[in-house]
This record gives sequence, C-alpha cells and structure tokens, in this order.
Amino acid sequence: MANTTGFNLKNFYNILMNDKSVLYQYQFVAEFHGLDPDWGISDSSDAAGNISYYIQSASIPGVTLTTFNTPYLGTEFRTPGVKTFQHSWAVNVLLVQNFKIYDGFRRWQEHISSLQLDGGGDRAIPNVTARMSILDPTSQNKIKSFILEGVWIQNVAQISLQYEQGGGNPMNIGMSLRYQYVYKDDNFDYNDPLKA
Repeated sequence: MANTTGFNLKNFYNILMNDKSVLYQYQFVAEFHGLDPDWGISDSSDAAGNISYYIQSASIPGVTLTTFNTPYLGTEFRTPGVKTFQHSWAVNVLLVQNFKIYDGFRRWQEHISSLQLDGGGDRAIPNVTARMSILDPTSQNKIKSFILEGVWIQNVAQISLQYEQGGGNPMNIGMSLRYQYVYKDDNFDYNDPLKA
C-alpha cells in the first residue's frame, strides 16, 4: 500500500535494482564549481555538467550568533551580535575502484601546497563553490541545498584497504574542507546574500 506521496516498498526495490541508482543510505550529493578540469574531479567549463559526488556521511554546516553586551544603569543587556561560521566541513565521499576521485582531490591539495614548489602554491582565497544537497528517498531529486563559498581542501584522509570474505563495505575517503561562509539555497539559483 502506497503512502500519500505514492512511494512504496516496490518503488524502493526498483530503485535499488536500477543500474544508475545509489544505495538508499547515501542521500547526500556534493558538486564543486570552479575547480581546474585537469584534476578530473569537476567540469568547471559547464556548471550544469559538474560532477556529483555521493556522500556517505556529512554534516550541514552550522552558524552561531555572537552576544553583544550593552551596559545600562548598572546592569547589562545582551543583544544578538554578528553571525559567525564554523569554516570547516568534514565528509566521507564514496570512492570508485580506479581511485580517480582520490587522485583528483590530492591534485587539488597539491595545487595549494606543492613539495615541488618547496611548499608554495595557490594561497589566495579560492573561487570554488561547493553545493551540498539532500536527496529525497528516491535518490533522484534534490530537496534541500546549501552553498559553501570559498572552499579549499584541507585534508585528504588515508584509505584503509583490506580483504573481506564475501566482499566488504563500500570504500569511502574522509576529507576536511575549509570554507568562507555558507548559505541555504533551496531554489538552486546561487542567490548569494553577500554577493561576494
């Protein structure tokens, strides 16, 4: 029996059997815009054709408001101050067997700080945008989206390789990214509130 959305158990299994589907637990995708296409992890020449990455686990970046204290007649009033961002985003991205994703993110990291350049590289504020989207239960449509502006890769974690009888879990790689600020973009129109 279907629910009010028309999605039922039969539809769920049909999605799993589709050769282009993702596993049900992977309900996050990330797209990077503005990367060098030579790294093989993005197609910056065509925003609509950018490569999507399926994320096994992620956190929606948070924001906090600072407190501003105003003295008045021997007491203090606490009022909301400015918005501050966490500036760090950690994700586990699903890998493919040829390690293309891993190699691409390592090339991005090498672009920032290269041993061949004695640790030098591109240290400017990056012009890279990352969109983190939450998918619906069919894994076909984006329902929520957050834009991280000024993204750069901070850490590409080690990959643990091991043989398991009967196969193992899907391989993923942990990455830490830094960003300047984040905003919600459910209309998918890149309506940047800072216009930076």
